[in-house]
Amino acid sequence: MQHEDDDMEQKIRQTLQKAGKVPFREQLQQRILEEAERQLVNVPGLGVKKRRWFRLLPNLTAAAAVFCVIAVGAWLYTQKKPQAGPIAPSGAFSSASQGSLASTSTSSLSKDAYLLYPAPITVQHIRFGQLPGWPAGSVVFTQLTNESNRIIKKSEIFGILSFSGKSVQSRDNFLSFVNGPKEIAPHATVTWSFHPVGAPVNAAGALSEQAQLAFYWSNASDIPSNLHDSPLVWRQSSILLSNISVLNGPTLARGQAITVDAQFTNPTKQTIVTHNLLAVVWFSNMPNQGFTEYGTARFLEHLPSSIPNKLAPGASFDVQFHVIGGENTDYFSMTPHVQLVELPTQVPTPSP
Repeated sequence: MQHEDDDMEQKIRQTLQKAGKVPFREQLQQRILEEAERQLVNVPGLGVKKRRWFRLLPNLTAAAAVFCVIAVGAWLYTQKKPQAGPIAPSGAFSSASQGSLASTSTSSLSKDAYLLYPAPITVQHIRFGQLPGWPAGSVVFTQLTNESNRIIKKSEIFGILSFSGKSVQSRDNFLSFVNGPKEIAPHATVTWSFHPVGAPVNAAGALSEQAQLAFYWSNASDIPSNLHDSPLVWRQSSILLSNISVLNGPTLARGQAITVDAQFTNPTKQTIVTHNLLAVVWFSNMPNQGFTEYGTARFLEHLPSSIPNKLAPGASFDVQFHVIGGENTDYFSMTPHVQLVELPTQVPTPSP
Protein backbone atom coordinates (compact mmCIF):
# COMPACT_ATOMS: atom_id res chain seq x y z
CA MET A 1 0.00 0.00 0.00
CA GLN A 2 2.87 2.39 0.84
CA HIS A 3 4.37 1.69 -2.58
CA GLU A 4 1.05 2.55 -4.27
CA ASP A 5 0.90 5.82 -2.34
CA ASP A 6 4.43 6.72 -3.44
CA ASP A 7 3.53 5.97 -7.06
CA MET A 8 0.46 8.22 -6.85
CA GLU A 9 2.42 11.09 -5.35
CA GLN A 10 5.11 10.73 -8.01
CA LYS A 11 2.51 10.78 -10.80
CA ILE A 12 0.94 13.91 -9.35
CA ARG A 13 4.32 15.65 -9.12
CA GLN A 14 5.23 14.71 -12.71
CA THR A 15 1.89 15.93 -14.06
CA LEU A 16 2.11 19.24 -12.18
CA GLN A 17 5.61 19.87 -13.51
CA LYS A 18 4.25 19.61 -17.07
CA ALA A 19 1.19 21.76 -16.40
CA GLY A 20 1.20 25.23 -17.92
CA LYS A 21 0.35 28.26 -15.86
CA VAL A 22 -3.22 29.53 -16.27
CA PRO A 23 -3.54 33.33 -15.98
CA PHE A 24 -5.73 33.52 -12.87
CA ARG A 25 -6.06 36.81 -11.08
CA GLU A 26 -4.03 36.94 -7.86
CA GLN A 27 -7.16 37.22 -5.68
CA LEU A 28 -8.86 34.34 -7.48
CA GLN A 29 -5.66 32.28 -7.36
CA GLN A 30 -5.56 32.61 -3.56
CA ARG A 31 -9.28 31.78 -3.30
CA ILE A 32 -8.83 28.58 -5.30
CA LEU A 33 -5.77 27.52 -3.32
CA GLU A 34 -7.68 28.04 -0.06
CA GLU A 35 -10.58 26.00 -1.41
CA ALA A 36 -8.21 23.23 -2.52
CA GLU A 37 -6.67 23.16 0.95
CA ARG A 38 -10.14 22.94 2.52
CA GLN A 39 -11.13 20.11 0.16
CA LEU A 40 -8.03 18.05 0.99
CA VAL A 41 -8.21 18.65 4.74
CA ASN A 42 -11.86 17.58 4.82
CA VAL A 43 -11.47 14.45 2.71
CA PRO A 44 -12.40 11.52 4.95
CA GLY A 45 -10.15 8.51 5.16
CA LEU A 46 -7.10 10.17 3.72
CA GLY A 47 -4.97 9.63 6.85
CA VAL A 48 -1.23 9.95 6.27
CA LYS A 49 -1.81 10.58 2.58
CA LYS A 50 -3.70 13.75 3.55
CA ARG A 51 -0.59 15.23 5.14
CA ARG A 52 1.65 14.05 2.33
CA TRP A 53 -0.36 15.49 -0.58
CA PHE A 54 -1.21 18.59 1.45
CA ARG A 55 2.51 19.46 1.30
CA LEU A 56 2.16 19.92 -2.45
CA LEU A 57 -0.29 22.81 -2.18
CA PRO A 58 1.84 25.84 -1.19
CA ASN A 59 3.84 25.76 -4.44
CA LEU A 60 0.95 25.02 -6.78
CA THR A 61 -0.76 27.28 -9.27
CA ALA A 62 -4.53 27.46 -8.92
CA ALA A 63 -5.03 25.19 -11.94
CA ALA A 64 -2.64 22.64 -10.47
CA ALA A 65 -4.42 22.79 -7.13
CA VAL A 66 -7.68 21.90 -8.88
CA PHE A 67 -5.92 18.94 -10.48
CA CYS A 68 -4.55 17.85 -7.11
CA VAL A 69 -8.01 17.78 -5.58
CA ILE A 70 -9.36 15.81 -8.55
CA ALA A 71 -6.45 13.39 -8.34
CA VAL A 72 -7.06 12.77 -4.65
CA GLY A 73 -10.74 12.23 -5.35
CA ALA A 74 -9.91 9.77 -8.11
CA TRP A 75 -7.52 7.91 -5.82
CA LEU A 76 -10.17 7.62 -3.13
CA TYR A 77 -12.71 6.37 -5.64
CA THR A 78 -10.38 3.57 -6.75
CA GLN A 79 -9.85 2.57 -3.10
CA LYS A 80 -13.56 2.22 -2.32
CA LYS A 81 -15.58 -0.91 -2.81
CA PRO A 82 -18.50 -0.63 -5.24
CA GLN A 83 -21.65 0.65 -3.55
CA ALA A 84 -25.26 0.38 -4.58
CA GLY A 85 -26.96 3.54 -5.83
CA PRO A 86 -25.62 6.65 -7.55
CA ILE A 87 -22.41 8.30 -6.42
CA ALA A 88 -22.95 11.96 -5.50
CA PRO A 89 -20.34 14.40 -6.83
CA SER A 90 -18.06 15.97 -4.26
CA GLY A 91 -18.91 19.50 -5.34
CA ALA A 92 -15.27 20.59 -5.41
CA PHE A 93 -15.13 23.93 -7.21
CA SER A 94 -18.80 23.80 -8.20
CA SER A 95 -18.54 27.55 -7.98
CA ALA A 96 -21.30 28.75 -10.25
CA SER A 97 -22.72 30.32 -7.10
CA GLN A 98 -19.28 31.70 -6.25
CA GLY A 99 -18.61 33.05 -9.73
CA SER A 100 -14.97 31.97 -9.97
CA LEU A 101 -13.01 31.44 -13.15
CA ALA A 102 -13.71 27.73 -12.91
CA SER A 103 -17.43 28.28 -12.43
CA THR A 104 -19.98 26.29 -14.39
CA SER A 105 -23.71 26.22 -14.43
CA THR A 106 -26.53 24.69 -16.44
CA SER A 107 -29.69 26.44 -17.53
CA SER A 108 -32.54 24.63 -19.28
CA LEU A 109 -34.80 26.97 -21.26
CA SER A 110 -38.47 26.24 -21.78
CA LYS A 111 -41.06 27.72 -24.12
CA ASP A 112 -41.91 30.30 -21.49
CA ALA A 113 -41.52 33.97 -22.31
CA TYR A 114 -40.28 37.12 -20.63
CA LEU A 115 -42.80 39.95 -20.72
CA LEU A 116 -41.05 43.32 -20.62
CA TYR A 117 -43.51 46.07 -19.70
CA PRO A 118 -42.70 49.60 -20.95
CA ALA A 119 -41.94 52.22 -18.33
CA PRO A 120 -43.82 55.53 -18.78
CA ILE A 121 -40.75 57.29 -20.17
CA THR A 122 -40.85 59.19 -23.47
CA VAL A 123 -37.60 59.19 -25.43
CA GLN A 124 -37.06 62.27 -27.61
CA HIS A 125 -34.36 63.87 -29.73
CA ILE A 126 -31.82 61.06 -29.91
CA ARG A 127 -28.55 62.54 -31.13
CA PHE A 128 -24.86 61.71 -31.12
CA GLY A 129 -22.33 63.90 -29.34
CA GLN A 130 -19.14 63.82 -27.32
CA LEU A 131 -18.00 63.46 -23.73
CA PRO A 132 -14.43 63.85 -22.42
CA GLY A 133 -12.29 60.88 -23.37
CA TRP A 134 -14.50 59.65 -26.23
CA PRO A 135 -14.41 60.47 -29.98
CA ALA A 136 -16.78 63.08 -31.37
CA GLY A 137 -20.17 61.60 -32.24
CA SER A 138 -19.63 58.40 -30.24
CA VAL A 139 -21.95 59.16 -27.31
CA VAL A 140 -25.75 58.86 -27.41
CA PHE A 141 -27.69 61.79 -25.95
CA THR A 142 -31.45 62.00 -25.53
CA GLN A 143 -34.21 63.63 -23.50
CA LEU A 144 -36.22 61.40 -21.16
CA THR A 145 -39.59 62.52 -19.85
CA ASN A 146 -41.39 60.83 -16.96
CA GLU A 147 -45.03 60.72 -18.06
CA SER A 148 -46.28 59.36 -14.73
CA ASN A 149 -47.34 60.96 -11.47
CA ARG A 150 -44.61 59.29 -9.43
CA ILE A 151 -40.83 59.43 -9.18
CA ILE A 152 -39.11 56.80 -11.31
CA LYS A 153 -35.81 55.59 -9.84
CA LYS A 154 -32.82 54.04 -11.55
CA SER A 155 -33.33 50.79 -9.66
CA GLU A 156 -36.86 50.40 -11.07
CA ILE A 157 -36.07 50.47 -14.79
CA PHE A 158 -33.64 49.28 -17.43
CA GLY A 159 -33.25 50.26 -21.06
CA ILE A 160 -32.50 48.58 -24.37
CA LEU A 161 -30.46 50.58 -26.87
CA SER A 162 -30.22 49.26 -30.42
CA PHE A 163 -28.65 50.35 -33.70
CA SER A 164 -29.82 49.45 -37.20
CA GLY A 165 -29.40 50.57 -40.81
CA LYS A 166 -31.44 53.22 -42.57
CA SER A 167 -34.14 50.80 -43.70
CA VAL A 168 -37.12 50.23 -41.40
CA GLN A 169 -36.72 46.50 -42.03
CA SER A 170 -33.04 46.51 -41.10
CA ARG A 171 -31.88 43.98 -38.54
CA ASP A 172 -30.51 45.43 -35.31
CA ASN A 173 -26.75 45.29 -35.72
CA PHE A 174 -26.03 46.07 -32.09
CA LEU A 175 -28.07 45.87 -28.91
CA SER A 176 -27.16 46.87 -25.39
CA PHE A 177 -28.78 46.97 -21.98
CA VAL A 178 -28.49 50.39 -20.37
CA ASN A 179 -29.34 51.89 -17.00
CA GLY A 180 -31.59 54.88 -16.57
CA PRO A 181 -30.81 58.17 -14.82
CA LYS A 182 -30.63 58.31 -11.02
CA GLU A 183 -34.27 59.39 -10.88
CA ILE A 184 -36.85 61.33 -12.86
CA ALA A 185 -39.45 63.41 -11.04
CA PRO A 186 -43.10 63.23 -12.18
CA HIS A 187 -43.52 64.88 -15.61
CA ALA A 188 -39.91 66.08 -15.52
CA THR A 189 -37.47 65.87 -18.42
CA VAL A 190 -33.79 64.99 -18.00
CA THR A 191 -30.84 64.61 -20.36
CA TRP A 192 -29.44 61.08 -20.57
CA SER A 193 -26.18 59.96 -22.21
CA PHE A 194 -24.42 56.66 -22.85
CA HIS A 195 -21.30 55.53 -24.70
CA PRO A 196 -22.09 52.18 -26.42
CA VAL A 197 -18.84 50.24 -26.69
CA GLY A 198 -18.95 47.98 -29.75
CA ALA A 199 -21.72 49.81 -31.65
CA PRO A 200 -21.20 50.41 -35.42
CA VAL A 201 -18.93 53.42 -36.02
CA ASN A 202 -17.22 55.08 -38.98
CA ALA A 203 -13.50 55.51 -39.51
CA ALA A 204 -13.44 58.50 -37.15
CA GLY A 205 -15.10 56.52 -34.36
CA ALA A 206 -18.49 58.26 -34.63
CA LEU A 207 -21.70 56.23 -34.41
CA SER A 208 -22.88 55.44 -37.92
CA GLU A 209 -26.35 53.91 -37.61
CA GLN A 210 -29.77 54.90 -36.37
CA ALA A 211 -30.36 54.42 -32.65
CA GLN A 212 -33.53 53.36 -30.86
CA LEU A 213 -34.04 53.41 -27.10
CA ALA A 214 -36.81 52.19 -24.81
CA PHE A 215 -37.11 51.66 -21.05
CA TYR A 216 -38.88 48.86 -19.18
CA TRP A 217 -39.85 48.07 -15.60
CA SER A 218 -37.27 45.93 -13.79
CA ASN A 219 -39.59 44.14 -11.37
CA ALA A 220 -43.21 43.06 -11.56
CA SER A 221 -43.84 44.80 -8.23
CA ASP A 222 -43.02 48.15 -9.86
CA ILE A 223 -45.55 47.81 -12.67
CA PRO A 224 -48.62 50.01 -12.10
CA SER A 225 -51.90 48.10 -11.86
CA ASN A 226 -53.48 50.40 -14.45
CA LEU A 227 -50.78 49.86 -17.08
CA HIS A 228 -52.34 49.38 -20.54
CA ASP A 229 -49.20 49.29 -22.71
CA SER A 230 -48.51 46.00 -24.42
CA PRO A 231 -45.35 44.16 -23.32
CA LEU A 232 -42.34 43.27 -25.38
CA VAL A 233 -42.21 39.46 -25.55
CA TRP A 234 -38.97 37.51 -25.42
CA ARG A 235 -39.78 33.85 -25.99
CA GLN A 236 -37.22 31.49 -24.52
CA SER A 237 -35.59 28.96 -26.79
CA SER A 238 -35.82 25.27 -26.02
CA ILE A 239 -32.06 24.94 -26.58
CA LEU A 240 -30.27 23.60 -23.51
CA LEU A 241 -27.30 25.57 -22.22
CA SER A 242 -24.51 24.02 -20.17
CA ASN A 243 -20.85 24.38 -19.20
CA ILE A 244 -21.00 28.13 -18.78
CA SER A 245 -17.58 29.51 -17.85
CA VAL A 246 -15.95 32.93 -17.64
CA LEU A 247 -12.47 33.94 -18.78
CA ASN A 248 -10.47 37.15 -18.91
CA GLY A 249 -10.41 38.88 -22.28
CA PRO A 250 -7.63 41.08 -23.66
CA THR A 251 -6.52 44.12 -21.70
CA LEU A 252 -8.31 47.30 -22.76
CA ALA A 253 -7.46 50.96 -22.32
CA ARG A 254 -10.96 51.48 -20.88
CA GLY A 255 -13.44 48.91 -19.69
CA GLN A 256 -12.98 45.21 -19.06
CA ALA A 257 -13.10 42.46 -21.69
CA ILE A 258 -14.75 39.24 -20.60
CA THR A 259 -15.22 36.00 -22.55
CA VAL A 260 -18.18 33.78 -21.69
CA ASP A 261 -18.06 30.19 -22.96
CA ALA A 262 -21.14 28.00 -23.19
CA GLN A 263 -22.36 24.84 -24.89
CA PHE A 264 -25.71 24.71 -26.69
CA THR A 265 -27.58 21.45 -27.19
CA ASN A 266 -30.85 20.72 -28.96
CA PRO A 267 -32.64 18.29 -26.58
CA THR A 268 -35.78 18.10 -28.72
CA LYS A 269 -36.73 15.89 -31.66
CA GLN A 270 -37.16 18.90 -33.92
CA THR A 271 -34.60 20.99 -35.79
CA ILE A 272 -34.22 24.41 -34.16
CA VAL A 273 -33.52 27.51 -36.24
CA THR A 274 -30.86 29.72 -34.64
CA HIS A 275 -30.65 32.79 -36.90
CA ASN A 276 -33.55 34.46 -35.04
CA LEU A 277 -32.05 34.03 -31.57
CA LEU A 278 -30.41 36.52 -29.24
CA ALA A 279 -28.25 35.65 -26.26
CA VAL A 280 -28.90 37.34 -22.94
CA VAL A 281 -25.68 37.21 -20.90
CA TRP A 282 -25.70 38.48 -17.35
CA PHE A 283 -23.80 38.33 -14.07
CA SER A 284 -25.63 38.46 -10.76
CA ASN A 285 -24.68 38.79 -7.10
CA MET A 286 -27.27 36.16 -6.17
CA PRO A 287 -27.58 32.89 -8.14
CA ASN A 288 -31.31 33.28 -8.80
CA GLN A 289 -31.33 36.93 -9.93
CA GLY A 290 -32.88 37.53 -13.33
CA PHE A 291 -31.36 39.83 -15.92
CA THR A 292 -34.00 42.53 -15.44
CA GLU A 293 -33.15 43.01 -11.77
CA TYR A 294 -31.16 46.02 -10.64
CA GLY A 295 -27.52 45.36 -9.78
CA THR A 296 -26.92 42.74 -12.47
CA ALA A 297 -24.33 43.27 -15.20
CA ARG A 298 -26.16 42.36 -18.42
CA PHE A 299 -25.40 42.13 -22.12
CA LEU A 300 -27.31 41.41 -25.33
CA GLU A 301 -25.45 39.46 -27.99
CA HIS A 302 -26.15 38.12 -31.48
CA LEU A 303 -24.98 34.56 -32.02
CA PRO A 304 -21.60 34.38 -33.76
CA SER A 305 -21.69 33.85 -37.54
CA SER A 306 -19.89 30.53 -37.08
CA ILE A 307 -23.01 29.04 -35.46
CA PRO A 308 -25.06 26.87 -37.87
CA ASN A 309 -28.45 28.33 -38.87
CA LYS A 310 -30.15 25.07 -37.97
CA LEU A 311 -29.45 22.82 -34.99
CA ALA A 312 -30.40 19.21 -35.58
CA PRO A 313 -32.00 17.09 -32.82
CA GLY A 314 -29.34 16.08 -30.29
CA ALA A 315 -26.69 18.30 -31.89
CA SER A 316 -24.41 20.51 -29.78
CA PHE A 317 -22.02 23.34 -30.42
CA ASP A 318 -19.73 25.54 -28.36
CA VAL A 319 -19.96 29.30 -28.47
CA GLN A 320 -18.03 32.25 -27.10
CA PHE A 321 -19.46 35.65 -26.27
CA HIS A 322 -17.00 38.52 -25.98
CA VAL A 323 -18.45 41.30 -23.86
CA ILE A 324 -17.03 44.57 -22.57
CA GLY A 325 -18.14 45.72 -19.15
CA GLY A 326 -17.24 48.21 -16.47
CA GLU A 327 -13.63 48.12 -15.34
CA ASN A 328 -14.61 48.28 -11.66
CA THR A 329 -16.97 45.29 -11.74
CA ASP A 330 -15.64 42.00 -10.35
CA TYR A 331 -17.29 39.57 -12.76
CA PHE A 332 -15.40 36.65 -11.24
CA SER A 333 -17.20 37.02 -7.92
CA MET A 334 -20.61 36.97 -9.62
CA THR A 335 -22.75 34.17 -11.01
CA PRO A 336 -22.72 33.95 -14.84
CA HIS A 337 -25.88 33.20 -16.84
CA VAL A 338 -26.66 32.76 -20.53
CA GLN A 339 -30.14 32.36 -22.00
CA LEU A 340 -31.32 32.33 -25.60
CA VAL A 341 -34.45 34.22 -26.64
CA GLU A 342 -36.20 34.63 -29.96
CA LEU A 343 -36.07 38.06 -31.57
CA PRO A 344 -38.50 40.26 -29.64
CA THR A 345 -42.11 40.76 -30.72
CA GLN A 346 -44.73 43.18 -29.50
CA VAL A 347 -47.99 41.83 -28.09
CA PRO A 348 -50.98 43.62 -29.67
CA THR A 349 -52.72 45.93 -27.26
CA PRO A 350 -56.23 44.56 -26.51
CA SER A 351 -59.15 46.70 -27.62
CA PRO A 352 -60.84 48.64 -24.80
